[in-house]
Parts: sequence; structure tokens; C-alpha cells
Amino acid sequence: MSGNIIAPGDGVALTDLTEEDRASLAERGDHAYDVDQDDRPVLHMGFEVFRAGVVDTETGTLVGEVNWHAVGYGRSAACTAWNVGISLLPDRRGKGTGAKALRLLVEHLFATTEVDRIEASTDRANIPSQRALVKAGFRREGVLRGAQLRGGQRRDMLGFSILRDELRPVRTVLTSGDGVTLATALPEDRARLSEGTDHAFDPDPDDRPVRHGGYEIHRAAILDEETDTLVGQMSWHPVGYGHTAGCTAWNFGITLLPHARGRGFGATAIRLLVAHLFATTDVDRVEASTDRENTASRKALEKAGLRREGVLRGAQLRLGERRDMISYSILRDDLPADDAEREIVASGEGIELGDLLPGERELLKGQDDDAFGLDPDDRPLRHEPDVSRLAVLDQHTGELLGAVSWHAVGYGATAACEAWNIGIGLLPQSRGRGAGTVATRLVAEFLFATTDVDRVEAGTDRENIPAQRALAKAGFRPEGLLRGAQLRGGRRRDMLAFSLLRTDVVEAITPGVREVVVSRDGISLAEPAPGDREKFYIAGAGDFAIDPDDRPRVTGPTRSFLLSVIDSETGELLGGVSWHAVDYGGTVSSSAWNIGIGLLPEARGRGVGTIAQRMLVDHLLASTDLDRIEASTDVDNVAERKALEKAGFLREGVLRGAQLRGGIRRDLVHYGLVRGDVSN
Repeated sequence: MSGNIIAPGDGVALTDLTEEDRASLAERGDHAYDVDQDDRPVLHMGFEVFRAGVVDTETGTLVGEVNWHAVGYGRSAACTAWNVGISLLPDRRGKGTGAKALRLLVEHLFATTEVDRIEASTDRANIPSQRALVKAGFRREGVLRGAQLRGGQRRDMLGFSILRDELRPVRTVLTSGDGVTLATALPEDRARLSEGTDHAFDPDPDDRPVRHGGYEIHRAAILDEETDTLVGQMSWHPVGYGHTAGCTAWNFGITLLPHARGRGFGATAIRLLVAHLFATTDVDRVEASTDRENTASRKALEKAGLRREGVLRGAQLRLGERRDMISYSILRDDLPADDAEREIVASGEGIELGDLLPGERELLKGQDDDAFGLDPDDRPLRHEPDVSRLAVLDQHTGELLGAVSWHAVGYGATAACEAWNIGIGLLPQSRGRGAGTVATRLVAEFLFATTDVDRVEAGTDRENIPAQRALAKAGFRPEGLLRGAQLRGGRRRDMLAFSLLRTDVVEAITPGVREVVVSRDGISLAEPAPGDREKFYIAGAGDFAIDPDDRPRVTGPTRSFLLSVIDSETGELLGGVSWHAVDYGGTVSSSAWNIGIGLLPEARGRGVGTIAQRMLVDHLLASTDLDRIEASTDVDNVAERKALEKAGFLREGVLRGAQLRGGIRRDLVHYGLVRGDVSN
């Protein structure tokens, strides 16, 4: 350890600093916020600068330096303050060392001198330094405009100070994560919370002595990890269900300031406290209860992994009425075990389905954004299905991405009339990566392979476009609208129904099964085999899929034709081309073919689209009397526009707002080709 100890602390000490120490720190530092060099004499240097080393007490290594000098705000000693500064080596930042060292220095200066004010300033861009000052007990005072010259520019600094009267215990961090910190509560916290909260669910005052108050209540402050500001408080106390320690549980409560509600602080703070209590005590049960009408609190408890247990009838007196409370609990065994192993039942395309480990269901609830969550309803369910669940995992990393579930539904009195109804929930960070499509297809294949049920179905909110696309890409067909099937946001919401039959699931087609219509350059157009139409539908439900619309078509049904696009050598399905007639005058000579194409993802970018569409043009002109062929594609679909132009189509114009995609009207680029454009 370098030099004599000036002030010892928790993991950090201040020591004498030698010139060799200063040189070593200067050599190893990054000088991130050093001011520009200036050789002019300094006008204000009539004071002595004191310095001390910052030492890691565990390793004895020098990790930084603190310094301080006197500043005066009047002609008496009472108008003197200490101005302090700190510099840490880069590898010691972000670990709380700065806050601890500053706090030690503050306590040392107040203990050894009569000065009543200590101040500091830091660059406006130096967020870590600002946080360290706040954590050490300093208060921000204002902005020192253009106080320093750095990088050739005048830089603002933020001024902070702490007075002797403000010296109070520093919080000790109990646990932190996901933007929330739980730390020891300060005496003034309860007053600040009482003044700032709206007391919406407080019980009525009652001056009679409390009969059950023979226990110690523990408290922790809930802090915003980014700003280190108080946003609420957790409290907990023991309760007993028998005469042994094994019958003891922790009962906790939470209070959040109004501005902190609805931002996820509650669920995160509860989850942190539960983990902390299980890690630091041998109690195996943690419980909580909340007013039946406090929907936000109930959601936070469920997201944190607690399970609803029942209703405590008339448990509290509020506004002169007996109020019911909902009780929740979590057991130590509900948390996932570090060494637990799961059985993998299905895998493919980077995704695995496996057993859900203890606690994972609650973990998923806690991290879900509840985007399409249903309104709470305490009435008993009349249908109570037996639900099975599997975890959705990243095949390469084992990361938990979400879960799939299924339960049986019946459409008649026999087993042949049964179907599996499936659902999927993915964590927000796992969406948009194709995991939903793959997991949906895997669970359908798993159910067809392990049961004799021939139908798998799913329903999704009419507004949940990503889920609809995932179902379509997984091979499910839309069946119709379930009007007002769910209650969300106080309104009846429609759902879209999808299904997949066992006969829809077709293994890879072997070469030679399809009847080839035309071939060229390694690509063939062939009559579709069973299952091709579904896979073509999947190909068409990609990035440019239009929004679903259940209203009846204004134009009525249109007969559409389809050919599969296959690899001539292997017979591999690459996609499909389709066409239907359009009318420009009521006669055959005034009609045209409108064509479309959908390629499977692995077939794109290889020129397949150009060849397939050119072959279709030649086939239609050779086998029908129509003289015009046209196509249109999204203005953003550059690949298809290039393919059409390479196939001989000429751009004719833009169809403004022709399609609805992602809730926005989208333009289509229109292309045409007439028989005379095709040279021999």
C-alpha cells in the first residue's frame, strides 16, 4: 500500500501521495477531461493544493488521486470552502470507487478542519463524475458557463456542494439490476415519500394499538440507477405460520412515487428484493398482498414472478369500507436452479423447444412488455384448460427467448373432432428475428408427430401484425374473424383465427414428382405438388406483406393460377408464380394477365426471380391469346423491380397508396409488357 493511511473506508482508503505515485498515475491515466495546455502564468494560484492517493484496500494498489484547496467567498474564515477534485485510473471507473473516495475525503475534511462547505465541479459531459458526486452526498448548484478550455472550445462545468449540516449516512447498495438499485434507506426518505405520494390505497387511520406489531420492519430505498434519485421504498417483515423457523416467511410491501409508476420500476424492484432475500436469508417463502382494485400493483407482482394465491376478504379498511386484498407468493423452489437440465424435444433453424425450468415462467412474465395483455378479471374461469408449455431457446447460446403453449379444444363428441390451440410469447428483445415463425412451426410439427390430433389452430389480436405474419410464414392459413373474443383496454377486441391441418404439412418433394411445364437456365415452372401452395403463401408473407383486412372484397373473387418454381436439377421448391386476368374494356382483346411471384428466402438474390418471370411471360404469350402482361411491386422492393426490368418489363408509372402495409398507405410501381415488346 502506498504511504500512510489518512482515512480508511469500505474497500477504499486515502493515503499519502508521493511524486512517484503522481507520475505513475499520470502515465497510466487517459486524461479524458484534461484542459488544453496554456503557458501563460496562472493568476489565481495563490493557494496550496493538498493531495492524497486513492488505494484499493483489498489489493493495496494505487487506483487514483484526490486533491483539495481552499477557496474564499469573503474576508473571514467562515466564508472559506474546500474545493475538491478526483482522478481515477480508467480500469477503476464505474465500480463505485469514485463515490466512496469522495465521501471519505468529505468526512475527513469535516472531521479535521473547521470549514463548513465543500464544493466540486465537473465537466458537463462527464456523467460518471456527476453521479459519483451525487452518490457521495453532494447537491448540484448550477452551471459554470465556459469555465474551461478543452479541445479548443469553451466548456461548461456543473457546480456541486455539500455542507457540514448535510452530512448524513451514505446509502449502502443492497442489489441492483435493470436500471434499478435497492439501497439502505435514509431517515428522511419516509418523509419525502409521504409528501410525494398520493396515498391512493392507504388504509383509514386508526388510533387503537396494533396487536400484531411485535416485529422489526426492514426498509430499502428504490433508486433510479441512472440518476441515483429516490423513486420509492420497499419494506419487509417476518410472518410465521408455525412455531419453527421453517414456517417463517417474508411479507413485503412497495411504495412508488407517482412519476415513477408505469415505467417498470415496481416489477424490477420486487424481483430484486425477492432475489436478495433468498440469497441473504434462509427463509423459503416471500409473500405480498395488494388491494383488489390496484391493478398496477397486481401486474407488477405477477411480472416479478409471484403467483396469485387467493382473496383476503375484507382485510383492510379504506374510505370507511372493508376492502378485499389479493395475496401472492413465491417460493425458493420457484426460482430456476443454476444446475437444472432441460430436455430438448424439437429443434431447427437455430431454435430449440425444451422443458420450462422452475421459475422460468415467472421470469418470462416479469420481462414481458404486456403489449397485448388482457384486462384482469377475478371471476372464475368456466373452461379451465389443461395447458402444456415449452421453452423457446436459442439453439446456439441456450438463451431463453420465450415460451409456447397448447391446450385441447373440441368441435364434437369424438377424439377426431379435437384440435390443439397454440400460443406463443416472446421476450421483447427476441422479437423480429424469426424466432416466432420457427418456434410456431416446430411446436406444430411436434404435436403432429407425438399425438394423433389432425388440427392445430391459433388466434391472435387483429392488431398484432407480427404474430399474423409469423403464423402465415409457419404455414398456417387464415380462417376468419373471432369478433369481440378478448377484452383489452376496456374494449372488446377481435381476433384472427389461423389453422394448420396434418395434411397441410408435407415433407420435401422428391425430384420428378411435379409435372414440369417449362424449363430454362436450371429453373423450372411446374404444376404444384401438395403443400406447395402453403409454402408459396409463406413466401408471400415476407417484408412486403399487406395488412390483413376481413371486410368482403369490393371486386369479388378472382380466379388465380399458380405454378411452382423449382430447381430443375434437384427438384427443390424455390417459390411460386401466379397470374390472374384483369379487364380494361370488357373484351378479350382488352384483357391482360397480372402476374406475381413469391420466392422462399433461400432462393432470393440468385437471379431466380428474373428467370421465372421471363419464363412465365413466354409461357402465357405462347399458350393464351392475351397480348399484355403486367405486374406491380412495392416502391421499396428494389430487388423485384430489378427482376421485372431484367425480364423485359417497362416501368409505366406509380400507383399511389395502392396497398396498406404496416398501417401506412404504400405506393406500387407498375410495369407492363406487350406481345410486341418480345423479340424472337
